[in-house]
Amino acid sequence: MNITNTKGFTLLELVITATVLLILASASVPLVKNGIRRDKELELSRNLREIRLVMNTEKLQNFKKLNLLLQKIICAPQLSKNSWKA
Repeated sequence: MNITNTKGFTLLELVITATVLLILASASVPLVKNGIRRDKELELSRNLREIRLVMNTEKLQNFKKLNLLLQKIICAPQLSKNSWKA
């Protein structure tokens, strides 16, 4: 029997191919982990920006309320000392 005309892969070729695939897969794992971390950081950044916007809006509304209250106090008629006596 002459085995020179066989079709297929040798065991060595399969091992080398599997090794190359494992190396490529192991190199891609850190990239995927970094991508996931980057996505979480972006989501956190967006959430913090939204919280800051809400806080600034609340601060502005409180400032407007305080401003109106101060205007009422300043523009209110002055009470004399006699008006405090019953």
